[in-house]
Amino acid sequence: MVSNMDFKDNVLDSLYDGDTFIEYMSVNSGRTLSGWFTLAGDKKIKQYDISDTIVAWDIENNKWEDIRTKTISRWQRRYDVESGKCYSI
Repeated sequence: MVSNMDFKDNVLDSLYDGDTFIEYMSVNSGRTLSGWFTLAGDKKIKQYDISDTIVAWDIENNKWEDIRTKTISRWQRRYDVESGKCYSI
């Protein structure tokens, strides 16, 4: 069984590496939302271990988004053409 911290760490590792697709439920509206997010390059910001929230840059809408880890239903790294690898959970 994967703990919530391991899950969060895996998603954060993917975000720090590059573009990551995340599908999650909005805490405010209850709707399922999805998009491409990153924490790479100039978008790298500190995340707090005690928080259940990931703050990530929404690439498509050019804004920061708060995503509660418990609402993430699916995530996937962008396909890496050079290595031919794509990681998903």
